[in-house]
Formats: sequence, structure tokens, C-alpha cells
Amino acid sequence: MSHKGYVMPPEQRELRRQRMLDAWQDPEVQARMAQRRPRGPGGGGWHHTPEARARISASKRGRPNVGHRSSPRSLECRVKIAEAAARNHAAGIYFKGPTKLELALRELLQTASLEFEEQKRFGRYVVDAFVPSHGLVFEADGIFWYHHQDKEREARRDAYLVNRGVAAVVHLTEEDLL
Repeated sequence: MSHKGYVMPPEQRELRRQRMLDAWQDPEVQARMAQRRPRGPGGGGWHHTPEARARISASKRGRPNVGHRSSPRSLECRVKIAEAAARNHAAGIYFKGPTKLELALRELLQTASLEFEEQKRFGRYVVDAFVPSHGLVFEADGIFWYHHQDKEREARRDAYLVNRGVAAVVHLTEEDLL
């Protein structure tokens, strides 16, 4: 069997291993390792001492967490994201495709012979289905949504939709649809 990547010659591999072992014998490396202590009662892994954490925090002050989700984005980056979102909304692209529950909701509404619009936009919100003849909004709430929902936010969203002329917002769970 041939190997397509680089294979280190045995002499070079042994030399590299020996250098690593020598590094562990270095008193400076041993002193740094002595500053660390085992984590938890079982010692499963290592973490920094409080003093080391304080030094690390002090060295990071004033620098943004570049690449981190919560890091502040530059104005140029935010403008690019907003422009891309506006292009997608103008093109009617709000979602990647229907979920299993949305497909079941579609089938339910078609069986009831109701004319409806899928992924209808109301201001900043997009609803799963809107029946214009009755002014009803249908939302298919799955297990994930049921366990992670924010009831206050959902109530504000429903109130916003009612203020925009919707007669009622009907939330259907996975048990209702499947």
C-alpha cells in the first residue's frame, strides 16, 4: 500500500522525539508545568492557576476577540451583511427549504382547500403560512422550538402580527401535525 502524503524518515522521527523528551527535562518547562494544577477532584485535565488566568486576562485587555461570535464587527462588515440580507429579501429568499413540520402544515392546509402563502413576510417577521381569506397565521413549532422558546418574545411577535391585521396566530406543535 502506498502512502500519498509525506512520510518522515525513521531517523528524523527519532531525532524529533528525542528533542521533545529533552524539552520536558528542561527546568524552565518543568517550572511552567508546576504552575499548573489538576482540574477537579479527579484531576481530569489541567487548567491555569488563578494567577496565570489574571496574567492572560491582563494581556488581552483592550483587544477584541477577533473571530469570536460575540466579537464586535466592523462597520464595513455589518454593511456587507445588511446588503446581502436586503438582496436576499428583495429576491424573496427567506429560508433554505421547508422543514418536515412545514411540509405537514402545507399538506394540512391543502387538504382543507385553503389558499395560503408560505413564508409570508410581515415587517421583520416571516411566518410559516398565511391564509389571507381568513387572516390567519400558522406556525409549525417543533420539539426544538417548544423547549427553547422565549414566551415573552413570542407574545410580542404575535401581538405585532395582530396589530398588522392578522386575525389570529395559530401555533401547531409536532404532535398536532404528525
